[in-house]
Amino acid sequence: MCLAAINAESPGLAVYVVSDVASSTTSQPSEQIMKGVIKTPIPQDIDQAPEVTAWNTVASYASYGEAQDAVDGLATLDFPIGELEIVGSGLRSVERVTGPMTWKLAALGGAGAGAWTGLFVGLLVGLFTNGGVWLGLLLGGLLIGAAWGALLALTFRGMSRGQHNFSSLRSVVATRYDVIARDGLAVQARVALGLG
Repeated sequence: MCLAAINAESPGLAVYVVSDVASSTTSQPSEQIMKGVIKTPIPQDIDQAPEVTAWNTVASYASYGEAQDAVDGLATLDFPIGELEIVGSGLRSVERVTGPMTWKLAALGGAGAGAWTGLFVGLLVGLFTNGGVWLGLLLGGLLIGAAWGALLALTFRGMSRGQHNFSSLRSVVATRYDVIARDGLAVQARVALGLG
């Protein structure tokens, strides 16, 4: 929640109080936690004032795919989807363990990444050559990149001293995805989706 008030002591200064209601079954004012106070000068010329648009939640979904399907459905109904946003909230970091990290896997992973880098460098240098030299640059870049990548990966593996002995994939996921409509279009969007 964001509240704005004109500071009586300084008429050209607006004070924005930003607070968030604590998780509870009741929402008494005493349960509000102060998050911060921001003082912003009010422009003397109204044309310089920032544009404030109201936005409201159209619907909440458990997955991004469901929220995307809702926006796609509104697009087929010629709804102005340029006024919509999909907002993920309740973000979590998820690390999926894919298996043990061995010396062999570290070397292979490093060689693969290095080979791609070497191939890219070989392609860039090869742009300025002609004939059979071009193929040699590609192959040389690939092999040198793979060797350096494997060497670096093994070095970093040795420096870890047995910590993080597994391979994993990290991602950030949201627990809820809200479809938000700006400029007072939330009710129209809900009606178009058959939600009310």
